Amino acid sequence: MNRYAIAYDLNNDEKNYNELSKFLNLLTEPIRVQKSLWIVKSELDKLEFTQKIESILDEDEYYLIFNLDESPNGNVDKNVSPKISEFFKPGG
Repeated sequence: MNRYAIAYDLNNDEKNYNELSKFLNLLTEPIRVQKSLWIVKSELDKLEFTQKIESILDEDEYYLIFNLDESPNGNVDKNVSPKISEFFKPGG
C-alpha cells in the first residue's frame, strides 16, 4: 500500500474541492490534516494517483503529491494527531 500526502490550491473552486474530497475519502485511511492537505493510502502507484487527481482538477489549479516513507514531524490539531500516529504504525 502506498502512502501519499497531497496538497493543493483550487482557486476557491468549491465544485472541485468537493469532487476531490469525495475521491480522497474513498481511499484507505484518509486523513484531512488541513483544508487542502491530506494523507492517504492507495493501491494506485504515483502516476495513476496523479492521473486521477488531474482528471478532477482544472489546468489552473495546483497540487503536489508526496510519497510518504516515514512519519512526519510537526504540530497539528489534537484530533488529527492520533490518526496520523495510527496511519504510520509499522505494517500499516
